[in-house]
Parts: sequence; C-alpha cells; structure tokens
Amino acid sequence: MNRTTFIERLLTESRSVVRQARDDADTSLAQTALQYAGRHQPVIVVASDTDTLVLLVCHVHAEQDNVGDVYMQSEVSSWKLQPRVLIPVCAVFEALGPIKTIT
Repeated sequence: MNRTTFIERLLTESRSVVRQARDDADTSLAQTALQYAGRHQPVIVVASDTDTLVLLVCHVHAEQDNVGDVYMQSEVSSWKLQPRVLIPVCAVFEALGPIKTIT
C-alpha cells in the first residue's frame, strides 16, 4: 500500500483524528502532534525522515510539562519487509539528556 492510499484509508475508515501535512510541513506536524498529546491523547506521527524526529524531540524539550504519549513511526522504504516500530519520542528526549545551549 502506498502512502496516498494509506492516508486516504485512514481518513475514511479511522476512528482517530487524521491530519495530512502538505509539502515540507515538519514543524507544523510536530506542533500539531504535541498539541494533541498535550490533551493526553496518544499520537503517532508517520514520517519518512529523521528531520521530523529531531523536531519532535526539540518540541518535547520546549513543552516538557504538557507532553503526553508521542510516537514516531518511520516509513523508510528499506524497512518495508520489517515490522513497523513505534519510536517513543519522550524516551528519545530523555536518553539524550539535558540540552545545552552554546553561547
């Protein structure tokens, strides 16, 4: 199943909230995901690049107190034969440790 078919299927058959970002909307995607997670709703972001994971981790850092369960599901084409893995964004943030600002 390709991405377009998958999204169309989610939009018509899912009982969950499904939003499709247009073009390169990684920042908007991260902000929307954390907005829903802040309402204590589990969120799964489906993306094909690490930029999205980095932005999710950065936004988790900014919103630490109001973040619920946020996961990223990678859609890397080389993984098509492997089981899909949900990456817990908060666990990635915690594993990285404190973010230091360089001045």
